[in-house]
Amino acid sequence: MTSLPAEQPHDPPLSPWLIRLPILVITGGILVMLILTALVGAFQITFRSRIVPGVSAYGIDLSGMTRDQAAAALDARFTYAKDAVFTFRDGDKFWQMNAGDLGVTFDAKATVNDAFATGHNSDLLSNLADQALTWLNGRSIAPIIRYDQNVAVAQLASIAAAINRPSQDATLSMVGTDIQATPGSSGRSLDITTTLARLDSAILNLSSGGEVPLVINETPPVAWDAEAAAE
Repeated sequence: MTSLPAEQPHDPPLSPWLIRLPILVITGGILVMLILTALVGAFQITFRSRIVPGVSAYGIDLSGMTRDQAAAALDARFTYAKDAVFTFRDGDKFWQMNAGDLGVTFDAKATVNDAFATGHNSDLLSNLADQALTWLNGRSIAPIIRYDQNVAVAQLASIAAAINRPSQDATLSMVGTDIQATPGSSGRSLDITTTLARLDSAILNLSSGGEVPLVINETPPVAWDAEAAAE
């Protein structure tokens, strides 16, 4: 009687997914990287000459604006130079000037340059991080407002020219056989330095205007009265 050889056990066949799954994962990762790269590239091209999303200044959202568009929008918003009116009073006389007349200007170009600098550095990785954080959290740029004190001093000097007068001593004069006495009078001079300090405080706080007290110094005469000498 002939005996048959015993059957050897066979290993189960490998699942094709063991090969396919890593390939799919790798392929998917490559596709995701390509898509992200394409999106980042498109973003960089779109905002190459525009302000990145999330940047604002003076309460205006500047996202996606060119430099010229942003400067025009900021210039239209800044009305302080003409709206803030300051009054300088001396008795019945008064002088009114707006902030622009006193040397206040808005540097829209410099403000826009600061806004555009966000996310536009030379380092790509730094740009990407800056752009992402700005987009998520936003960034407010402080408007650059300039104040030229020399202009304000010139305006106060023009007021001083209308106020200043020297003191006059009492005098005696002979008219025929009559002796006439002219009483003395105090001199007046505008203290430009102290008045400017008060104006500076109002302007630097972006006060909406109002009255700025003039500081006037009085100089008494040496001789007030000549009546006794006349008699």
